Amino acid sequence: MRMLKTGELKAAPQRVDREAGMIFGASVIEKGPALGHGHMVDGTFLDQVAEMGAGKKTGIKVRLGHPNGSDDALGQTVGKALNFRREDDRVLADLKLNDSAEVSPNGDMREFMLRKAEGEPEDFAMSIAFNGETVFRDADGTQFTPDEFEELDAEDRAAFARVWDLETLIAADFVDEAAANTGGLFGESLSVYGNGELAAYMTGLLDKLSEREDFPERMAAFCERYLRNQGKETPHMSQGEETDERVTALESENKELREKLERSEFDALLGRYEVDPAGELAKSLEGLGTEKAEAILKAMPNEVTETQSNLPPVTVTGTKPEDDKVDLEASKKALFDAKVRRYENDLGKAGAIARAKAEMEGEG
Repeated sequence: MRMLKTGELKAAPQRVDREAGMIFGASVIEKGPALGHGHMVDGTFLDQVAEMGAGKKTGIKVRLGHPNGSDDALGQTVGKALNFRREDDRVLADLKLNDSAEVSPNGDMREFMLRKAEGEPEDFAMSIAFNGETVFRDADGTQFTPDEFEELDAEDRAAFARVWDLETLIAADFVDEAAANTGGLFGESLSVYGNGELAAYMTGLLDKLSEREDFPERMAAFCERYLRNQGKETPHMSQGEETDERVTALESENKELREKLERSEFDALLGRYEVDPAGELAKSLEGLGTEKAEAILKAMPNEVTETQSNLPPVTVTGTKPEDDKVDLEASKKALFDAKVRRYENDLGKAGAIARAKAEMEGEG
């Protein structure tokens, strides 16, 4: 079972009806990265959540937190989420709090949540609990299983994101951490803040998030993806662009080193068989590969070998094959590490390693 949590920002007023026990227009989930999950929330997933939620006429249960295996989920239930609908890049729902929540084993949770929604919406948010399969999907809705995705060419994979295919929508719970939304309980825009208020809010939020060990990497990845999705350019080259440029440079270096190693191995082979590097025999063997060229030399008639042995001693210039192999292996490792960094934000560590390995094997 997966659990995704929404963000924290102030709510617009007039969205709570105390008498009816209703909270209107709560943000359930929004399009973008699901922080901490290694997935994206795309438009298709939003449609699936909205459709499945709307299809449950009696509503989707709402709980106070995500109960785990040792919790009494019954005592955590506070109401139902109704009227699911998609608005732009967000799914909204109306929350009906149960009268029974007033006398729950944990106290008057109904009054508690109404007060929080009225005055402290920045302190909590909504999070869906669901069952779903990981798939890779592009902007047109074409999707593949992880095994099918691995069979695609590297160029084709770039258009796909790791997402979920929703199977069951279990609950929409009140939580205090953010994962799949940036707008809090009511999904309000940052534009409602003045410059000073926004700076103060962002500083407080960043102070909280920076307690996580992986905060720098996640923050950089989030900002990069957000700006890219908005079609905006950054003042400086982004980390992603730097990574792409690094991969391109290393691929070029890797190719040059492979060619250099092949040349040095071929020259060393000519030296062992005393073949004139400028002669016709050497020219005919060039490009065949060291292993095939050596097989041909071994199979040559004695008279050819004798002819070659009458030539002046052959001097082979350049680096030794052993040195070139060391350089090539170092370049391969650097290229592999760069490819992992390129794909890690979208595919997660394991997925990035698998994709990098597949590409390196395809490049030889």
